[in-house]
Amino acid sequence: MNTFWGSDTDALTTVSETFEHAAERLGDLTTTLTDTAHTVPWIGPDADDWRTLHDRMMEKAREVGREIARLARRLFEESREQEECSRADGSGDGSPTRGAPPPERDFGNQPFTWPPRPGLMPREAQGQRDPLDLPTIFGPMIHPDPIRLGEKLRGLPLPSLKEVWGPFQYEPLPGEPPPREPVPRDDQYALDPETLEQAQKSRRKLLGAIPLAGTAQWLLPGHEIVGQALDGVERGLESAGLGVLTPALTGPKMMHSLSGIAIGERSTFAQVVEGMDHGFAGALQTTQELSEAVGERDAAAAARALERGMYRQAGSGAEILTAFAAPAVIGGAGEMIGHTADVVEVANPQAAAPLHRTAEEMESVASFLEEGRDRITDAQAAYELRRTYVPLPWDERG
Repeated sequence: MNTFWGSDTDALTTVSETFEHAAERLGDLTTTLTDTAHTVPWIGPDADDWRTLHDRMMEKAREVGREIARLARRLFEESREQEECSRADGSGDGSPTRGAPPPERDFGNQPFTWPPRPGLMPREAQGQRDPLDLPTIFGPMIHPDPIRLGEKLRGLPLPSLKEVWGPFQYEPLPGEPPPREPVPRDDQYALDPETLEQAQKSRRKLLGAIPLAGTAQWLLPGHEIVGQALDGVERGLESAGLGVLTPALTGPKMMHSLSGIAIGERSTFAQVVEGMDHGFAGALQTTQELSEAVGERDAAAAARALERGMYRQAGSGAEILTAFAAPAVIGGAGEMIGHTADVVEVANPQAAAPLHRTAEEMESVASFLEEGRDRITDAQAAYELRRTYVPLPWDERG
């Protein structure tokens, strides 16, 4: 019996082409992943370990790709031999009937040589001139056939961005940042009132040894006491029904407002003294917190105490460096205009109205300047921003 069974050569050729395309896609994917893994700006021991593991996995994938390409070539050759044996005269001239077999694939680190078969070559490669005959506008790095590249990538399962860019890359990219773990506000940052009072006593002793500075520092609380006394007298006259006599206090009030530019709570001198008090208090409180942490052998608490101390000192230094006279000058001038308006209002309320408005506007400007300086010197805000966006190992978490 000389009958034998053969395969469907068309189906066999189709399977070989499917294998060839699969090997092609696998090679492109390994090349893309390898190029990306070795160009991403990620350094360190974790990055080296991850890339070593990645390279081993890609080498396994290349081995699989080479085996698939070998099977594709084998299937194509089997199909060609089947067709030659199936001719009517039973003889073959050795020429294939379906073109050349799939070429050998290079599954190294270099991309594949494209195209794999003449039937898929661009018109220029087959000797046909492009009717547009335009140079590429994308430069020398453009793919020879972007359309076919898109068809190859369509439907290709891609790894997640976290697998491509490493464990420290958020996913998706780009997009909204992931929700952050809530950071509780550090209630230990604020200065303790008792510590601040102790620092003020230390500052008085320190400046007391300096003749002029020792005397000047007592002018600050003295100026505040005089202001409180004048306000008390004015309230007493109004409560006794003697409000008509309050204009008599205009002179002392004008002198108090004028002297406030130099020794008032808004003065440059007062701002410097306040910065010194905060610096002394911050140092004392940091020393206490650090001693407690060391006694409890809590390294994280000690690190937090040191960091809070550095931010407190930065804040007190900023208060001293940013001390300026503008709030005191503008605010003092506004107070004097307001006192003048109070006197004018007794005789002519309409004429006093614009003076009151001017005084209010100047007070708002002075307050605005004070608030701006407070924002600049608010070291706790910078500390909380650091804890929120640059977490460190010793931070407390919610």
